[in-house]
Amino acid sequence: MADHLVGRPLGRPNAGSMPGAALRGCRKTVQPLATLVRDAPWVAFERDSQARVYDHWMRKHLAHAQVRLRVDIFNAVAAMLHTGIAVGILPTFMAANHPDLVPVSETIPELSVPVWMLTHPDLRQTARVRVFMQHVGDAVAARLAAGG
Repeated sequence: MADHLVGRPLGRPNAGSMPGAALRGCRKTVQPLATLVRDAPWVAFERDSQARVYDHWMRKHLAHAQVRLRVDIFNAVAAMLHTGIAVGILPTFMAANHPDLVPVSETIPELSVPVWMLTHPDLRQTARVRVFMQHVGDAVAARLAAGG
């Protein structure tokens, strides 16, 4: 979290591997992650990104994997998975919008990172910002607590 921002934690979503909707040869059942890394083609994040926990995980675990495509955001991962091109990692909160993408690995504990809602200190007492942060923050926190 940036030192000059204020806010509140909303939850810690999990993440796991999801197959492309039509990925041939990929069983739609939970498999050992090591098997997926070894055998399945992957959608990964760009190599030059350094900040996210996901970037560190991918550099460490997918260094020798078959990476078919690199993207820069989770929505792009989901879009590519819908084409059936590969397996990819998505946070659990995206599952509700992509019901045809089912987990094929256990959740990956090191990818469970806190989600925060932040604002600039000068804005936090503004009525509109306060109401927005309360209403949206509560909704997001409830959705994350429910596993999605």
